[in-house]
Amino acid sequence: MKNLVALLVAVATIAPVSAQNAGPMQIEKNRPRQTAVPAAKPIVLHTGRPITPDQKREVQVSAARSYAAKFPGVKLRANVESGSAPAISTVTLTPLSLYQTGYIDTEWNNAPYVNPELNQITFGPGESSYIDFIFVAAANTSYTMTFKVNAFTANPQYTILPSLPPGNGPNGSETFAGNTGNDEFSFAFVADKSGILIVSLYSPNAYWTFGSCEITAIPIS
Repeated sequence: MKNLVALLVAVATIAPVSAQNAGPMQIEKNRPRQTAVPAAKPIVLHTGRPITPDQKREVQVSAARSYAAKFPGVKLRANVESGSAPAISTVTLTPLSLYQTGYIDTEWNNAPYVNPELNQITFGPGESSYIDFIFVAAANTSYTMTFKVNAFTANPQYTILPSLPPGNGPNGSETFAGNTGNDEFSFAFVADKSGILIVSLYSPNAYWTFGSCEITAIPIS
């Protein structure tokens, strides 16, 4: 409760940031026009504890198998099934580094407290306060997102969903109970084709801070 009070005092003393944050203009210019969505139901893992490397691999493999089950003609690489496929790209986003040109960009909306010097972006409760992760996704590739967040509200919930474009209805929406304070969870999917794919994250009921998101892309066929 003390943390929440301190947060609200800080919000009152710092000009609110309600407009979307945008990455460099060249990212926008280089985005393909084709849009993509998850080809099968995304996989969500939340254990209430830090996500281990083995659990990240399990989530990735589960997403690849879910994709292959929906499309019987798809043949997974043997090393994907064993969980040992080499990552073709791994990047970790933080409030100080929110994009990688040609791969991932972010935008946020209605974040009541933004302080890059303290590496902090805080969101309020409700679907109007969210962060979007904008992928330049590749076909036949699994993406595993592992989030670190911090909730200031008791019994927080989180909703993660692919949206097309930002603000449109859910496609594979998942809402789950989180932990007060520091928390981690993973979200894995395979895009149905190459193109722009957007994943949104918000809390229906909590003030929460975005800490980081590790994103790993692995070819599956």
